[in-house]
Amino acid sequence: MSRIPAPRLAAPTALALALSALVVLAAACSDGHASRTATPPFKVSATIQEIMANIIDPAADETWESVSEEWDKDGHREHKPETDEQWLAVLNHAVALQESADLLTIPGRAVAPPGKNLEDSGVAGILDAAGVEAAIKIDPEAYAAFIAAYHEAAHELVVAAQNRDVESLKLGGARLDAVCEACHARFWYPDAQKAPTR
Repeated sequence: MSRIPAPRLAAPTALALALSALVVLAAACSDGHASRTATPPFKVSATIQEIMANIIDPAADETWESVSEEWDKDGHREHKPETDEQWLAVLNHAVALQESADLLTIPGRAVAPPGKNLEDSGVAGILDAAGVEAAIKIDPEAYAAFIAAYHEAAHELVVAAQNRDVESLKLGGARLDAVCEACHARFWYPDAQKAPTR
């Protein structure tokens, strides 16, 4: 009588189970690692006022002043970036403007340092730091929309600098100025007869 060999399933089945367990474990570890790194903690140090004064205002001024026209007794003169160094400087300022948009949206950022206030905050219609914070909390969607428009305008400046396009630089600069003014009028001096001197 011949013997019928028993099915040899034990070893492959054990191996398959072991591999499955490793796959599940690896996925769990991967998911846990992803959840830890997907949203890195932000360390908020500077205030909105400090970002405006130290990053946005200087970069915006340099960008606006990089293209200008003047008329005098000698006629019309146009100032614009021409050399590699001048265009690189414009690009650097434009990138700083573009990326500062994200800095303004990080939760937990105060409007001004403790004990300090904003320019002309004692003038009627111009909000102090607490007033600006309250206005942003009341309508965060509007604040976010202004920041998004600001980012788009700054991105136009980046593209203009990369393409060395003077006309686009002028248009992007005008759009940036309009967006900044509209946001300030909404959240900084909503009822002022005259905008603060910056």
